[in-house]
Amino acid sequence: MKLRPKDLREYRIARLQSNEGLCELCSLPIEEGKAVLDHDHADGLVRGVIHRSCNSVLGKIERGRRYGKEFSPIDFALGVGLYLTKTHGNLLHPTAKVHDAS
Repeated sequence: MKLRPKDLREYRIARLQSNEGLCELCSLPIEEGKAVLDHDHADGLVRGVIHRSCNSVLGKIERGRRYGKEFSPIDFALGVGLYLTKTHGNLLHPTAKVHDAS
């Protein structure tokens, strides 16, 4: 079934309400006017209602294929989680702005 353009707004609002006003990607609340109906560009199927900013980041991840490599967005996303939680050493970058915890 194909969603008609005139029904898009109503569907997006209903789907957002059914998800208690939370982004289906990051699970944070979505402010009025910041929600988009995301879809898979390969098959056109609706995936969910997410923040406009989450949609932008998701698009960058999915377009990673253009760098000439085989690329799995799922493997990349899993790798991001591992990368951000591992210890990288104790060398501070010269432009880092770190808040003193004391």
